[in-house]
Amino acid sequence: VRQPPFRGGEDLLVMLAWRLYELYVAGIVLEAIRELGYGVNVDDNRFVLMRDNNEAGELLLNSDMEESRLASVDSDKEIAKKARGRPDISLKDKNRERLLVIECKFSDDPNYLTAGRFKAMAYLYEYGAQLGALVFPELSEGRPYDGEDEGTRGLWSLITQEDGLLKLSLRDGTGQALYLIRVDPAEVEDAQEAWEKAKGRVTKVLEEFFG
Repeated sequence: VRQPPFRGGEDLLVMLAWRLYELYVAGIVLEAIRELGYGVNVDDNRFVLMRDNNEAGELLLNSDMEESRLASVDSDKEIAKKARGRPDISLKDKNRERLLVIECKFSDDPNYLTAGRFKAMAYLYEYGAQLGALVFPELSEGRPYDGEDEGTRGLWSLITQEDGLLKLSLRDGTGQALYLIRVDPAEVEDAQEAWEKAKGRVTKVLEEFFG
């Protein structure tokens, strides 16, 4: 459907809801990291984690990483670099050499969230991350599409029973796991309370990650 052109003056600002949601989640992650005792400095396009005056890790937004398992495309390494996955949020623990990849989906569509779940698992594989997370606000239970979406709806039912956090463990012996985390700015009427609820869930994942 062709959309009408935007109208407004030179100061028109267009805000993308999905991008704002990614920044909202990143803000929660960074605040939780600080509360776990890390300093956070900004260095170009990354957030540097500090502990005891030493660099302890980094947080990246929408960035590919050298750890990608994608080596080449028809023997072309440069094309492979451009084709790397770019997780919404990546968190590296330099001391333990661990990686957490986070995919954010500002949607309640079971089909879209199912795709997001498998995308997050693909990041786990591509980057050899120990932990991954799919973050989303809620799920519309009246819109299943196929068997996989029905599975996602079943996971949502468990998430609501487990206070917004669910861990899916892989059975390959590596200890890899994918968390499903509810982060809903409108979960409750008070915005600060919604932030704190979400931060509590994120903190549990970070505590496991940093160990």
